[in-house]
Amino acid sequence: MTKTQNPNPTDYLKIFERLEEIESDHPFEILFYGSRERGDYLEDSDFNFYLLASTQDQMKPGFIQKVTLALNILEKIAPVNLIAGDVDTFRLRLNLMEPTVVHLLNLGSVFYGETHFHGFHKDWEQIRKNTIPKEKLVPFINRRIRFYKNLSPRTEKEESIQMERVLTLSIQSWAIQKISDISIQELITLDIPSRSEKMIRTLYKNELDSEILSLLDNKTEAIALKKLFQRDKDFPASLKETMKSRMKVLKSGKVFT
Repeated sequence: MTKTQNPNPTDYLKIFERLEEIESDHPFEILFYGSRERGDYLEDSDFNFYLLASTQDQMKPGFIQKVTLALNILEKIAPVNLIAGDVDTFRLRLNLMEPTVVHLLNLGSVFYGETHFHGFHKDWEQIRKNTIPKEKLVPFINRRIRFYKNLSPRTEKEESIQMERVLTLSIQSWAIQKISDISIQELITLDIPSRSEKMIRTLYKNELDSEILSLLDNKTEAIALKKLFQRDKDFPASLKETMKSRMKVLKSGKVFT
């Protein structure tokens, strides 16, 4: 199937109509971020969304699946990634200056609903004046690494996404610990795949060690595998076996022990 690069107004109308039909106890909000939102995307760049919804709604059978199905109208253009979180956890991550949330608040926008984002943005203007709380942020990121490691992916695509996420978080943890004067802008860049490696290899060249070099190489491999599995599923069986073998080798590395 030939993919186009941009959604048309009809696509957005269908998405919003489907989202409006989803029953919820509390208003939910969808944030849009990443290269597709910034405008510096490539043809195969993902659409990245963050769902802010109450815990009660997220626990309802089919709630997140319905949101996902609505957004998946964009799958004809490029893969769609959705992360879900509740308001309290988002606020905790904001106070910790966790890279993804900082990225969202600085370079993201509201895609659907307007319940919490603007209030969080006002809070961030005050929080950003504080020192980055490394003593709390690093343990939080490390707990998220353990969470993703313990997931049981159902498909090769899910496994490749899992590996990329673990490696991204591991790189963030390394940088926050190793770089004494790390800035908020650097935290944001650590969450942008197309920019983070270049920043680390240039700005942190004096701090580079075997650990971070291995993480960077493995992340590049994980991203390549993810893109392969996100393509059409009719690639030859021999190629699929080669890809699965590459994943097995990658997953057996230090970061997954």
